[in-house]
Amino acid sequence: MSLGRQAKVLSKAQITTTLLYLKARPYALRNTVIFLLSVKAGLRTKEIAQLKWGCLLSADGNISDVIALDNR
Repeated sequence: MSLGRQAKVLSKAQITTTLLYLKARPYALRNTVIFLLSVKAGLRTKEIAQLKWGCLLSADGNISDVIALDNR
């Protein structure tokens, strides 16, 4: 049983074009981070919205190499 449709994958040109567009808009840094979390980390909108600092920090309090999502 299928869980839904396959997500579309953006081409490199589409990613570059979107990043250039976001750069010229209000809240450019925030929107770029949200976009890259989706494209590069494969996170869904709800997962991005639920991110907390604890998901991004390692045990010693530094930025981690991985994103640890809570299963709630």
